[in-house]
Amino acid sequence: RLEARSNLVDDDQLPLFLGFPGPDHRNPKYLYCLGGAGYVLNRQAVRVLVEQLGNCWSKKVSSQEDRIISKCFRSINVICTDTRDPLQEYGPR
Repeated sequence: RLEARSNLVDDDQLPLFLGFPGPDHRNPKYLYCLGGAGYVLNRQAVRVLVEQLGNCWSKKVSSQEDRIISKCFRSINVICTDTRDPLQEYGPR
């Protein structure tokens, strides 16, 4: 739920990467924002990603953009923030 984190969204200096973190099956100690569930980036996160993308994933081809983006953010210590509610659910009940 994004409402609980709405105070963070206005901070233009803080890159935000919000969604549902899941373990990477190739390396379970790393989490990535699952693309199927969707994820949200604020403007600062997009700026940082554009600057960093060439350093972390320059010449590879993949359909797994969620893992690529998560790997790039992880390299600069921006992690996927979990947006599930206390019952670990999304959306209305």
